[in-house]
Amino acid sequence: MTGGCTAVFPDSEAVLFLPKPVFEGLMRARQQIELKAVSADEKFIVLSIEWTRGQENDEDKEFRCQGPKCRKVSCRFCKALTHIPQSCEEYRKELEKDNVLSVQHKVEEEMSQALIRECPKCKSRFFKTEGCNKMTCPQCRTYMCYVCKIQIKDYSHFDQSPAGQPATNKNKCRLWEDTIQRNNEEVKAAAKKTLQELQTQDPNLAAQVRLEIPT
Repeated sequence: MTGGCTAVFPDSEAVLFLPKPVFEGLMRARQQIELKAVSADEKFIVLSIEWTRGQENDEDKEFRCQGPKCRKVSCRFCKALTHIPQSCEEYRKELEKDNVLSVQHKVEEEMSQALIRECPKCKSRFFKTEGCNKMTCPQCRTYMCYVCKIQIKDYSHFDQSPAGQPATNKNKCRLWEDTIQRNNEEVKAAAKKTLQELQTQDPNLAAQVRLEIPT
């Protein structure tokens, strides 16, 4: 508008000459402005950028977005997606339980991954339950060390002292050791690391995770 004119086009006219994407964008922008101005005691719920405004009957427990690209149905009280016939508290507890299980599965997956080795050459994945720490990739026959996980040429990489006896060269990886003990230690380390990360992100959730960690 120019020349100090304060008149505006009604929506019924604007929709006739504005391209559809432009008109819809205008409506979204205006709705966002209106939503910010809504007082807290009114039943307005922000679900998505599009077509979010809705003032429901006090008897209705659900908000139904009328946006053609949304159509979400949410709870007017807790703002989550609709969970009828559950109460908000029942839904919250179920969601919390699901979150705990999801995190627990993530930690367990990290514990499992701690036992897997990846060939530095062909990237095949495998694991060891017994034997020495000189591993041979079952696919490409590359030699690698089970301890430090790098490609090696031969046994010269290792300290070859018998298992249970002090190492003669502590600068080398051990060829012989208790595989079960090493595996347990690596599993515990993986669990500890993942739980520490979770503790930083969500202490309450971390406190609810229950794991069977080898001793």
